[in-house]
Amino acid sequence: MNAHRAPSTVSRLAATARFVLALACLALPSVALTSGALPSTAEAQQRSRAIVLSFEGWHADQARAAVVEALATQYDLVSEEQAINAAAQIAVDVSTPEGMAAVVQHLGIELVVGGSVAGTGRRSSTTIFVLDRNGNEIGNGQAPGPTGRAATGPIGQAALGACAT
Repeated sequence: MNAHRAPSTVSRLAATARFVLALACLALPSVALTSGALPSTAEAQQRSRAIVLSFEGWHADQARAAVVEALATQYDLVSEEQAINAAAQIAVDVSTPEGMAAVVQHLGIELVVGGSVAGTGRRSSTTIFVLDRNGNEIGNGQAPGPTGRAATGPIGQAALGACAT
């Protein structure tokens, strides 16, 4: 895949389907979560947990940073490092849909946010998608691409809008 092109709808749907299948497999009675994997009652009353995955495309890190900054105001964000550490703790590969599903369950993550930047310069656009803990796409958003620090505000607003739906 070209690093400057957004993932196609078909590839996003395929990834989502694999993620949902992996979550369904985790729900089987033969699979037990380790103790402490789910948040306690006190933790559940706090802010929802979310993770922002790596973005793809031109200035992807800048777009991801805008999303992280915006979501941090309303969500308890789990870092990629925490997800990798949890994956090591429960012995799964976080780069696979099954591994990511196990990490989401283990850490009590409710929202998985991802995205991409298509194009370059002023013609670039940012696409954001939000999955719930079951792998269902619950929201998406569009914003101009990250053309500078001041221009990342719409990306954060699009992410908050996508999470609110």
